[in-house]
Amino acid sequence: MLEFQFWNDRCYQSYPAPEQQQLNSAFTQLPPRPKDVQLGKYVVRDFQEVEQGHATQVNSQTKWPRWVRIRPPYALPGAASASLPAGPFHFEYEDGDWHPYAQEVQQELQQLARCAPPPAATFFGQGGHSYALLGLDSLVPDSSGRTTEELQQVNVKTQRSRRVRLVPGFPGGALSAAAATSFGGSSSSAAPAGKGSSSSSAGGKGKSSSSAGKGFSPYGPMLGSSSSSSSSGHGQHGKGNGKGKALGKGSTPRPARAFSLSSAVFLAGSRRLPPELAAELVTHWRLEPRPELVVLSSGDEVQNFHVLELGGAVLREAKATLSHRSQSHGRDPLPLELKLRLEPAEGGLQLPEDLDEDHSADLEGHGRYLADREIARLASGGCAEDLECSICLCEMELEVGGSSSSNCNVDLSLSNDGENPSCAQVDDDGDVEMNGSSGQGGPSGGPVFVLRCGHAYHTECLKRWFAERRRCPRCQLDFGKVFGHQPRHCSMSWRLEAWSLPGHQDSSQTIIVQFRFPAGTDEQGRQYEGRSPKGYLPCNAQGILLLELFQIAFRRRVMWFGLGTSMSYGSYRPTFNIHIKTSSQGGAAKHGYPDPEYFSRALDELRTNGVAIAELS
Repeated sequence: MLEFQFWNDRCYQSYPAPEQQQLNSAFTQLPPRPKDVQLGKYVVRDFQEVEQGHATQVNSQTKWPRWVRIRPPYALPGAASASLPAGPFHFEYEDGDWHPYAQEVQQELQQLARCAPPPAATFFGQGGHSYALLGLDSLVPDSSGRTTEELQQVNVKTQRSRRVRLVPGFPGGALSAAAATSFGGSSSSAAPAGKGSSSSSAGGKGKSSSSAGKGFSPYGPMLGSSSSSSSSGHGQHGKGNGKGKALGKGSTPRPARAFSLSSAVFLAGSRRLPPELAAELVTHWRLEPRPELVVLSSGDEVQNFHVLELGGAVLREAKATLSHRSQSHGRDPLPLELKLRLEPAEGGLQLPEDLDEDHSADLEGHGRYLADREIARLASGGCAEDLECSICLCEMELEVGGSSSSNCNVDLSLSNDGENPSCAQVDDDGDVEMNGSSGQGGPSGGPVFVLRCGHAYHTECLKRWFAERRRCPRCQLDFGKVFGHQPRHCSMSWRLEAWSLPGHQDSSQTIIVQFRFPAGTDEQGRQYEGRSPKGYLPCNAQGILLLELFQIAFRRRVMWFGLGTSMSYGSYRPTFNIHIKTSSQGGAAKHGYPDPEYFSRALDELRTNGVAIAELS
């Protein structure tokens, strides 16, 4: 029999025997498993996803939620297991360098990784912060035996994410046998392994990770409460005094869940696609440009996949799929519906603290300098497009002796070494080989630089271009993040309210996005006025995706153009770049809803500014 547990504000606590029996009975009943299970004045919600880490217990009187889980390790009949190293292994998170998690976190994550199935989301507390670990289910091999291994740690409060990896062996030495072997209940020290007390805690930089006396909290404080509320631990189901922030009158607050594309559920008619096919669709979902037709490994075809979020995608089942199903409808296409299981948690961003960074600004990481003979080859190739730098529109044609026939002030002198010029070689992926045709390294500098896409420009021109936008001017291939001129001191916050937007009756909630730009002075000393516009998004797949992309755009300062004179008010103030819906009604003419084209327009504006679904985890 499985053992179910709930979080009692200090540790995980097992349900009493009667509730254990009731939950086990609900878990083993014939499909579909019930979504809600009533336990007296408590209801366990999303019970059909308890093994994925998504179930919560809610007090029907206070509406206060608590996380519910199956005590690890567990192995459900027919469930797939993760592909793990044969010997010891541990988890590390990226914070500049890679750091191993504290011992108690290691124990917990290792137990969950060994579960069948491993959960898609799990939560833990460390150093007074709450984190979500997403993607343990990506360690399960697909039908071809491959794993995606997309692990990610997300700070529940700030929503900032870090990469996580699974590493064979011990983290700098054997783990202590005395370490706690279960998630909840342990109050022993949780100092991280490896570098002593000064090493980074999970998600923290340079902070002590000792949590002695605080208890180890996999889920940490619920979003909306100022801190993790303490409890005596007595009484059935716990009696914590924390209060969450309600979504609206009569609504139920939910614990924070970090966003991940792996939370997507694909419904073909009334049938949920199996995990391996859903993973294939997520892979194609992240492609740019997104394909219109996707052929799955099952032989099924997804048509109109590029308008998935708009409800235009359909699935045409293969004959093999239909062989064991009713064929009364033949190969009539089934509407493919996208559902995101994770509601956005209330949160916010504050600049400049949350500014995004790009560590790929150096040209050398995106191509190589051309040798003199290769520059000569460009000049002698006869192709007008290759002769001209597309940025300054000056030719790169040279004359022996160092005089250039162009008006560009970049020195393009030719080395008269008598060798035949050689073209840049291209590898199997279509990228320019960084060693050139001679097999020797290229020069460490030079007047002409060729990007990995094969297009060459004056080095100084390309540096100035990349300072604004790291994108090839000719083929538009991105070579890094795009950054804008939005004011550096501003904030963005979001919350849920319990009402529907016109045209989006499929969602009973609305996402409210609040921007705040305080008044200030620009770099030229000109004063600008502040503003606090509010935007509205539906709490469905369209709105949740846009919210995640808006956060990326805001952190890169491309959400707003910067400063300009408003055509509506005639004042010098922050102006829109990626447009938001500033009204909840009135249609497109009044910047409100309904507007069936808004999602597509917003995606196009985001894509133009280097922000795409492919960047989401």
